[in-house]
Parts: sequence; C-alpha cells; structure tokens
Amino acid sequence: MKKIIILSFMILVASFFASAKNNDITLDSSIAEVPLEYELYRKIDDGLTLIENESVYTIDNLNPLTTNTMITDFTIRVNSNLNSSKNVNVTVSPSTFKTILNNDQIYDSNIKPIINTIIDRKTVQAGLNTNKEVYRFNIFVCGKKNLPAGKYICNVNVQYTIE
Repeated sequence: MKKIIILSFMILVASFFASAKNNDITLDSSIAEVPLEYELYRKIDDGLTLIENESVYTIDNLNPLTTNTMITDFTIRVNSNLNSSKNVNVTVSPSTFKTILNNDQIYDSNIKPIINTIIDRKTVQAGLNTNKEVYRFNIFVCGKKNLPAGKYICNVNVQYTIE
C-alpha cells in the first residue's frame, strides 16, 4: 500500500511538471556612449592644475636659461564609458627659446627643451575610465652660457587625438 501511495505521488508530481508552461521575459535597456573627455594637467606637489582646452598655460618662474631646469610633470587624463577600446596618440613638440634684440630682431638661443615621456598608454580600454592617466611627461631645459639679456619665450605644443 505504501508503494502505491508513493508511486501515485510521483505520477502526480510528474504530471504537474509535464503540464507546466515556460515563458521568458526579456528586459532591454541602453546607456549612451559618452564621447571621450581628455584633460591636460600640470602636477605640482600632490595636486593637479587643469590646463583649459585651447588655452596657453604660462610658466614664468623658470630659472635663467644659463642653468639646467626640470619642469614638473604634466599629465593627460581621460573620462569615458566606451564599449570598445580606442587608440590614443600624443605628440609634444617644443620650439626653441627666442628673444627680441634691438626691438625688432628675433634671436634664437637654439635651446630646445627635452620632453621626457614617463607614461604612454596607447590604448583607452573599453569600460568605465574615470580620471585615468594615459600620458605623463616632464620638460628638461639644458642651459647655455653666454646668452644675450632678454625675456626668452618657448612654446610647447601638446596634441592628443583619439583614433
């Protein structure tokens, strides 16, 4: 009798599952990809100073060009939520230091700053990137003796592109 009850119970359970239906629900949602946001900073002590896009950042407290000078790190950082990786290309191009003699003659000192690349991550990975450093460099100026007096100016062009 016990076997009949167990067998009946098993048949009842099996018939319940045999008559059960199966449905699926699919939920779709999307998050828009935000364009990459690059920013150039100068690292001073423990802080970062933002260099505004399309602006000129002036460092006017350099040592005289007769001495060697190291200028602290600059960093390029990125924010993104990419769903595919992107390549990063950074080019830092310094000119030579020049001054004006006799109110109208350009004097070229032939001193060209040396760019020391410290970090160069060629790819921004897919996923969330928050204030991620992709490039860091510093600038070294090798001094030169016997230069004419004057205010010497050198432009350093920093270009960064996404490929």
